[in-house]
Amino acid sequence: MDAANRMKTHLSNSLKRLSTQMPLAKITVKNLCQFSNVNRGSFYYHFKDIFDLISWTYHTQIILPAREILKGYQISDMPSVSSYMLKKVFQEREFYSQAFMLEGDTLIKETVFKDCVEN
Repeated sequence: MDAANRMKTHLSNSLKRLSTQMPLAKITVKNLCQFSNVNRGSFYYHFKDIFDLISWTYHTQIILPAREILKGYQISDMPSVSSYMLKKVFQEREFYSQAFMLEGDTLIKETVFKDCVEN
């Protein structure tokens, strides 16, 4: 994993941990940067805002692995992909349930829709 993806993953994991301590809707970039020991410039180099980070988290931890599972598979294999996605969301349900409730300019709901419609 390259340095950029390590930083993004660190921020994503930090956001998930921080969301167990305070509501996701109340977390600011400043809160996250202090919690993760990352300067704000590094955060903004990789993401435009918290919503962008949430969308990246969903996309890289749910959608991309599901696509990898589907490569070379038939429609009959869809239950295994669905099972993977549901298990992953369930494992991190506190984070994802909060993320789906957020209002913002880049909602996770829009990310889900785009991933389903565009691919």
